[in-house]
Amino acid sequence: MLGRGTAAVLLVLLALLAAGCSARLVPPQQPPPEPRQVVLLEHGRHASLVLFDAEQVPWRFAYGDRRWYLENIRGPGPAASALFSDSPAVLGRRALDSPDPAHWQAQVGSLITATVPFQVDAGRVDALLDTLHGVFASAGDVVPAPHLGLEVTAHPQPYRLGHNSNHVVAQWLQALDVQVQGNPAIGRWRTQH
Repeated sequence: MLGRGTAAVLLVLLALLAAGCSARLVPPQQPPPEPRQVVLLEHGRHASLVLFDAEQVPWRFAYGDRRWYLENIRGPGPAASALFSDSPAVLGRRALDSPDPAHWQAQVGSLITATVPFQVDAGRVDALLDTLHGVFASAGDVVPAPHLGLEVTAHPQPYRLGHNSNHVVAQWLQALDVQVQGNPAIGRWRTQH
């Protein structure tokens, strides 16, 4: 087990090493025959995704470390544990009250630093929504997390440095036929049109 000082030094070194990392999003080059809006929400060093369903209800999804994200256990030790070992993860969701991103901040537990909207194929959005809602249906235990503005359930894949919220959002974007170039580990998303 790492001491607090060692964990803090490792986190600083990791942050410095990753400071140049960023991911570039390349939405589909051709307009989809049946377009549907998707919005990437940036929250500083992590991201979440808003998918509009067939009725145009915006659903926000987020992935995170259970202890850090849900239980609010913070500090260098828990951060090092979350990054350098497999730790339990959660998936969060919420149907937002408005389709207008200007009204989302009051409903989102994390500061929204940027919104990145783009159009993708509606069939791909529906398939991803089915998959994400399916995680909730199969997990069974859904917990309200008012401080996050979400309800959460256990996610089957553990959280770690190589599989954090940005990696999961990148996987979701790739399922929507959005190319993700570069390293999404620490956020810093850029869009190429």
